[in-house]
Amino acid sequence: MQKEFILQNFKDLQKAASLLAGSVKKYKPYAPKTKYTPKQMEYYDALSFRYEKAVEVALYFFRSLESYLYSAESDTLRNRVAHAYLPV
Repeated sequence: MQKEFILQNFKDLQKAASLLAGSVKKYKPYAPKTKYTPKQMEYYDALSFRYEKAVEVALYFFRSLESYLYSAESDTLRNRVAHAYLPV
C-alpha cells in the first residue's frame, strides 16, 4: 500500500516538473518598467504558481520516501529547507 503511495507521489512530481518545464520553454523575460495588463500577467502568475507547486510536490515526495525508507521523518530535510529560505 505504501509503495503505491510513493509511486503516486513520484508521478505527481513528474507531472509538476513537466508542467513547469512547459512554462519555462515559453519564458519571456519580465520587464519591470513595463506596465502589464492583468491578461499579460497571467503567464507570469502561472509560471510562479507552477514553480511553487513543483517545489511543494518535490518536498512532499521526498518526505514520504524518507518516511517509507526509515519509518520516521528526520528534522534534517525540514531544517535545511527552513534555513535556506527563511530570512535571518
